[in-house]
Amino acid sequence: PLRPIEGSDSAVLHLEHNVLHFPKSHSSYDAFYDRFRSLKSDDLASIHMLHIGGSHVQAGVFSNQMRSNLRAYTTKGEVGRGIIFPFSVMGTNGAKDIRCTSTGKWTKSRNIEQSPTSLLGLAGASVTTTDLSSSITFSQVPPFENLLLYGSSLVDTALVIPVLVVEGDTIYPPLASEEVGYEYLLPHPASEFTLAFVGDSCGSFALRGIIPEPYASGLMYTASGINGAAVPSWLRCTEFEQELSAVAPDLVLFAIGINDANVQSFSPDRFKENYRALIARIRRCNPDCTFLFITNNDCYLSLRRRRKTFNPNTVKVQKAFIELAEEYKSC
Repeated sequence: PLRPIEGSDSAVLHLEHNVLHFPKSHSSYDAFYDRFRSLKSDDLASIHMLHIGGSHVQAGVFSNQMRSNLRAYTTKGEVGRGIIFPFSVMGTNGAKDIRCTSTGKWTKSRNIEQSPTSLLGLAGASVTTTDLSSSITFSQVPPFENLLLYGSSLVDTALVIPVLVVEGDTIYPPLASEEVGYEYLLPHPASEFTLAFVGDSCGSFALRGIIPEPYASGLMYTASGINGAAVPSWLRCTEFEQELSAVAPDLVLFAIGINDANVQSFSPDRFKENYRALIARIRRCNPDCTFLFITNNDCYLSLRRRRKTFNPNTVKVQKAFIELAEEYKSC
């Protein structure tokens, strides 16, 4: 909702409408609220939040602000970053709080493709190299002491193992199973590392994402977003459920809908059915997970010949979200 500034034709947001709405009750939130309050007093308490969406999530603006706000609610003043992905290797934008540089040649795959060329998971994207001299360096990462890497060697007859180079030391994963990911234990907390590879020169490796497990933090806020992603995009991620199970979320913030609504013929029933399929995958990771639906922001509907008009589907998406919230007793 917009209103004009007094004496001006400009408009500003109606901030009073920026609220949580509970269509039925907030009973599904009671357990989550109890656990969240315990973060202030219990060093062993832990909460994992997942924010999933499109371009606004890939850029990290919303999620970075949320992490900043949430620091005040933890005893240690830290919030885990959740999954990170080297979007710069794909030649696209990513969150600005973490820097990535790379060497070698990489190919990309994203969940917005009708037939992704690689397995995809929680991050919604992957980058693949056939050159084992390739590397990716991550810096400005919140201090971590353990790390979980999602990816796989693509040639069955050629073994490729991803290794971490931290302060000159090469760290191998004690567990190298494509079924559960690659785990790394660091001798001390770090905030920068390089991903490199060892193995058969004819091999290749596809990276699907990395989770640096936070040092001295009981709260993790994961942001999974891909430019242009709609709900079916995330249903194409065949490894999504398996990877999410390692960090089963207590609260999922759904912000997928604006790309679903950018069509002239929008079906609320199909939209809700796709959401039900995605929710079912998340519920299998944590049956007690709570959901929060973030309604679409105002947008234009693209027409032919570069024409745009007000998008009437925005209201339809909002209504569908309210109905889903009633169905799942969330907000």
